[in-house]
Amino acid sequence: MPPRAQTTPGPTPTADATSPAEAGPPASPPAGAGEYRQVPVSELRVNPLNGRRKLTDIDAMADSIRAVGILEPLVLAPADDGLLIVFGHRRHAGAEHAGLTTVPAIIRTDLDEARVLQAAIIENTQRANLTPTEEAEQLRRLMDLRTLTVTDLAAAVGRPPAYVSGRLALLTLPDRARDALDAGSITLEVAGRLTDLADHPELIDELIDPDGHIDPDLLDAACTRVAVEREAVRLAEEAAAKGLRLVDLQPGHRHLATLDLTRGQAGAHRRQACHAVILDRSYGKPRLVPICTQPDRHQPATPPAPADGARRSAGGRAGTTDRSPAGQAGDVESAVGSREPDGGARRAAWRAEADERDRQARDAERNRRRVAKARRAFLTDLMGKRIKRADAAVFVFAGVLDRASQTDLAAASAVLGLTAQPDRWGQKDWRAAVAGYAGTDGDHMVKAAFATACGWAENHISPHAGYDARAAAYIAVLVALGYTPDPYETEQIDAYQQRHADHREPDQPEDAEPDQPTAANDTNDTDRPDQQQ
Repeated sequence: MPPRAQTTPGPTPTADATSPAEAGPPASPPAGAGEYRQVPVSELRVNPLNGRRKLTDIDAMADSIRAVGILEPLVLAPADDGLLIVFGHRRHAGAEHAGLTTVPAIIRTDLDEARVLQAAIIENTQRANLTPTEEAEQLRRLMDLRTLTVTDLAAAVGRPPAYVSGRLALLTLPDRARDALDAGSITLEVAGRLTDLADHPELIDELIDPDGHIDPDLLDAACTRVAVEREAVRLAEEAAAKGLRLVDLQPGHRHLATLDLTRGQAGAHRRQACHAVILDRSYGKPRLVPICTQPDRHQPATPPAPADGARRSAGGRAGTTDRSPAGQAGDVESAVGSREPDGGARRAAWRAEADERDRQARDAERNRRRVAKARRAFLTDLMGKRIKRADAAVFVFAGVLDRASQTDLAAASAVLGLTAQPDRWGQKDWRAAVAGYAGTDGDHMVKAAFATACGWAENHISPHAGYDARAAAYIAVLVALGYTPDPYETEQIDAYQQRHADHREPDQPEDAEPDQPTAANDTNDTDRPDQQQ
């Protein structure tokens, strides 16, 4: 390549005279023969495939050209009506603005339309001159020109496939979102999440405020809602493909799992006309749940109670008379019933209602044990995995807050610097104050829960309770966090530990807590694993 030339003389270049856009050389054009010469500005044609929709800093470029000339030749390709600009659109605009008549250029005759576009993409991505959507448009043009896959396109422009597919996805966004991205109002990460909502352009428009920004919480909620709807559609299609009848849950329908069916009966239920499924959207996790639309078909028939006349006849034939209090009450009931119209039918209805209540109570107890067993199995499996700390922390703190007294919460509020508003009875609502503080973010939640637990521990250390195992554990946590215990505290804890050692049973482990509940003294037998059905 011949040496570079400048078209107009000027003073010796200084640091201030160099244009920021021209500080570094552009990417080298594709290999091939090229002719270097001075080209009249009037012969240059703007490339319609240029990805940059708007040229910036043209005044600064013109000032730089007036000072030191064009330091990097333009790259041109022959066109029907002149020479097409491949590289150097800003230099061309700056030259026109500076009043130049010719510019230095390399004329390439080996570039077809696709290679021109490919070269422009490589130059612009390396210089980071294009906005994300402009770059995406160029990538789409090159893909269409050469009929490339995403992998082939990525190889052609020297980018990872994930990068290329992410840029192409931006083209699915509505114009308002693309403008916000190009203006810098939203980040590429936010724009990437918006592509998941591309099928709902009206929702995207609602998310963007008048300044072009998007609230992260509203975006999270919208993405969750769309994901739920998308999964619901997929499940509905899956139900249709499997020949399952999808219905809406109506009064009288029962979940199949709540019916008193054996495993074999539950498996055979799918072949019956009363079998159907519902689309359960609870907890943001759609799923297909089998139900029975005619649950009465599967309930055991209640044997009819014997008629009063038959009972009396049977008693008369046996020659016996029941003189027990229950029997006498029954005689009175029979006597009253015989004097009232339809007395026997009314008693039969009462007995039927009582039987139904008993059946419902048995079903409720059976289902309670069944789901409790399922929850225990899930928790057992969960303990071997990483837990989502945010969800677990919310539950743990809710338990701490629910069990804390107003005194404990007042102590926590004092540490946190909170003030409480009066409740409807005129008392300070410390619970609402701590809950409001915890709801700010995850860090505040952890601090509020810790302060509440510390408030409980402080109130537990009283002149009557003194220092015990809980107080020792509380002081140990504070020490781990940097607290220096007072000698009095150390003395009291040592004294407790000595008393505890003196009164410990000979066969009791040293670290055992005598007041901890055990399986032997657990009175809630229905919740024990060995009592599950």
